[in-house]
Amino acid sequence: MVAPATGQLARLGDFKFTQKQSDVHGVDKTSNYAFERINRPAASPLFEATGKHDVTLNISGEILMPASEQPLQLLYEMAASKQPQPLTIGSVTEGQWIVTSINETRSELNADGSPRRVSFRISLQKVEQ
Repeated sequence: MVAPATGQLARLGDFKFTQKQSDVHGVDKTSNYAFERINRPAASPLFEATGKHDVTLNISGEILMPASEQPLQLLYEMAASKQPQPLTIGSVTEGQWIVTSINETRSELNADGSPRRVSFRISLQKVEQ
């Protein structure tokens, strides 16, 4: 993934994945295609397309942060709103996406229990409009 001059790797709604804020490890894309299997006696099965395909993105990375920040809070708010958000990766607009899950692991804890490192994996589903 090539970042524009601003250092922005990707943007989902108002949330920016930047080189300064986070280390994005990867973006995994999965496309699922819907087919119905039709069994036939004494013949190979037929497969019939039954709808549009689903596209899912998983973005994983790591954030090093001061103890007072909650860097994924905006993503949690977007997920709770259940509203599609525009996604841009590099300089390419990828359409509208919803946050379907957020996984975070907090590590390197300070004395007060706050993390210095947060690893994350965010799952997005493309929404056709």
